[in-house]
Formats: sequence, structure tokens, C-alpha cells
Amino acid sequence: ERDYPAGPPYLATALDMYQIAVKWTEFVPRVHSQYPDLLAEMYAYCIAAAHLKLPHKIVNSLMVSSTEMDNEGWSELDRIPGHDVCHLTSALDYRKEGIPYVLHYCQRYMLGKHFFGKRRLPKDFFSCQYPMLKE
Repeated sequence: ERDYPAGPPYLATALDMYQIAVKWTEFVPRVHSQYPDLLAEMYAYCIAAAHLKLPHKIVNSLMVSSTEMDNEGWSELDRIPGHDVCHLTSALDYRKEGIPYVLHYCQRYMLGKHFFGKRRLPKDFFSCQYPMLKE
């Protein structure tokens, strides 16, 4: 049960992913008819993997998306001292550190008067040269 509720990014062999894709496309219309909402295709993927008994290794620290999710890599990010964030993340040995590699930018974020949306930010927003929101 814990090995199947997975979300992207996925890493799999071509054969496993092909088998999942075949069942996934079969299950999407049926799942959507029961749950006609945004994540129906993701649930269909999980059902396809479970149907084929192809468990996933879930890596909670791999990504962050919603700040309301406590099973993502937010705690790893919270451990980085604020003054160290740019240096640490650019000089990190990723083989040893468990900080998230991926910002799954699927949410809309608000911080005071600032709104963050994936289509509303300059391309260099996540660089250390971009001005801080608060100093």
C-alpha cells in the first residue's frame, strides 16, 4: 500500500514504464468518471502500478511542492541556515545530503503582497543574483 501512491518524477525501466502506460491509459477514463478532478490521471497511474504489482521506492526528500504537505522535503530545507542557502546549495555533495532536487512548481504561493505562480516569475528568480524578497 505504501509503495504505490507515487507522483513524478518517475524513474523506471522502459519495460516497466511501458506496462504501466498501457494500464494507465486503460484506467484513466474509469478513474476520471468516478473522480472528475485534476489529479484523476495521477491516481490512475498509481492504480496501474498497483495492478501490475510494480512497487515504487518513494523518496520524500526528492522534491517540494505544497507547503501543506508534511511528507515532502521541507524539513530538509528548514535545516539550512538562511545565510548559507546560496552557498550550501551550489556547493553541495548531493550524494550525502538529502535536500530536495526538484521544486514541483504546481502550486500558487503567497508571501505577504507577493504572489508566486509558475507563469509569473522571471527566469533568474531562483539564482542567488536575484534580489531577496526580504533582507
